[in-house]
Amino acid sequence: MKNTKYFIGLDVHKQKTSYCVRDRLGTILTESEVATRYPELESRLKPYLATSMIGLESCTSYYTLYQSFLRNGYHIKVANTIQLRQLITKNDKLDAQRLSEMLQLGTFPCSYIPEEKIQRLRSLLQVQTYPHGGKNTMQQPDTSIPGQKRHHHT
Repeated sequence: MKNTKYFIGLDVHKQKTSYCVRDRLGTILTESEVATRYPELESRLKPYLATSMIGLESCTSYYTLYQSFLRNGYHIKVANTIQLRQLITKNDKLDAQRLSEMLQLGTFPCSYIPEEKIQRLRSLLQVQTYPHGGKNTMQQPDTSIPGQKRHHHT
């Protein structure tokens, strides 16, 4: 985007999202965290959004935010997490800073984003597989060879 003035990094998690806003020179203008809900993020970032590039790390919670920013006409990218592993830490604030910095420097590793229909199906599958946000409790299929006894390790 030619007229980009601000670069916004979002480190998205299920409950909260850390954000960092930089200008063209790389100066951090604001950073904080907010609930992972589009209205809260839009409210906090409103002064910057019209002329910004937004980058977020792909995770299981990114889809709704991504689609909301896209539908409202904002420029947004999703980072390829495999390429980020060496660059991102386990500190949400620093991760948001690093994401905004990569956008500003033009080194943001973009991820493939499937069409909206596929994204909705993935979200539905996630809800059905993990209805309470926990681990998959489905039984593993029996892959033993017929006629052989299964050995259970205790």
